[in-house]
Amino acid sequence: MNIGMKHAQSAITAGLAIEVSAIGIGAALTTIATTVAADLLGIVAAFWVGVAGFLVLPYYKKKAQREFDEKISDIEEKLVNSLQGEFTQEVEDQISQINNATRPFERFVAASIETGQKQLDSLDEVRGKIADLQQELEE
Repeated sequence: MNIGMKHAQSAITAGLAIEVSAIGIGAALTTIATTVAADLLGIVAAFWVGVAGFLVLPYYKKKAQREFDEKISDIEEKLVNSLQGEFTQEVEDQISQINNATRPFERFVAASIETGQKQLDSLDEVRGKIADLQQELEE
């Protein structure tokens, strides 16, 4: 029986060795297959990222540039309108201040002209009387 036991023990050891080898080979093949699949998946993913980089990103860049240009145009238009409005208001305010400042002088000049005109009228009247007196003296 001792020989039978050794054969059984040898058979069990050989079977276990085969089982362990099979498990190791399976694990190795699984690791290799997973790595190859991951590598292939990585290559495919890198390809599509490259495609996205060449096709999609320029589209978004142009879109962003267009939106930026539109916003800049809107801001420029608002700024120009605001500056024109402020400039117009400032000019109107300055004209009003000048008119208010010169109004007393205008009244003074008008009064002086009126006074001068009255004096001229008086002078004409006096000249007329002098001319009448000279004519009476000559007659």
